[in-house]
Amino acid sequence: MKTITEAKLKLSANKKLSDLLFILWAGGAALLSYSLVYALRKPFTAATFDGLEAFGLDYKVLVTIIQILGYLIAKFIGIKLISELKRENRLKFILVSIAVAELSLVAFGLLPAPYNMFAMFFNGLSLGCMWGVIFSFIEGRRTTDILASLLGISIVISSGTAKSIGLFVMNTLNVSEFWMPALIGAFALPLLALLGYSLTRLPQPTRFIRSNGFCQKQYKSIGRFAWTGSDGDSYDEFCFV
Repeated sequence: MKTITEAKLKLSANKKLSDLLFILWAGGAALLSYSLVYALRKPFTAATFDGLEAFGLDYKVLVTIIQILGYLIAKFIGIKLISELKRENRLKFILVSIAVAELSLVAFGLLPAPYNMFAMFFNGLSLGCMWGVIFSFIEGRRTTDILASLLGISIVISSGTAKSIGLFVMNTLNVSEFWMPALIGAFALPLLALLGYSLTRLPQPTRFIRSNGFCQKQYKSIGRFAWTGSDGDSYDEFCFV
């Protein structure tokens, strides 16, 4: 009996350690990935564009509206696109999205104001689905709630961090407010690509056992049902009492 108890305790400890390491890997990669998405999307907010107007409105307000419009449209597209995106295509989607986002920032620096504002539409459009794609790597797991919380932290810290970096680039490195977003994006892009690859190396969700907590010695299967994840794969759940 003692040997069995010790084996159970050891198994429980190993499971907790495994879960902790997985949370650090998956949660850390997801948090950093979405933080870098902000580095491609938000640094322009550090610029003031003093004295610039277009179509009778403040230039920065128009740039913000145009980017949000592209971002909003991407959200509606993502409802169908992300649900049908196969897991083997997720990294390709990330790479294409961040490449388009960076090219739009380069166009923002190259084109004359105020016409360069329209480049930000494609920046928002290309990044609007990134949350859903990153989340698809961590859904359907026993620790998904914790991983999702870590991913959510990126929203809290990333916008302000991106703006602070933008101010540093302009004030310390003397980069113009039009080229500052592209410079920051150039550093963020390869890091985000690397983190995207690390997410593809996560173990795939497998069948898991859900207990109602009232089981003691005997376990009897009373039910089984299937659900489908956003990647199109089917998973089984077993309910025990």
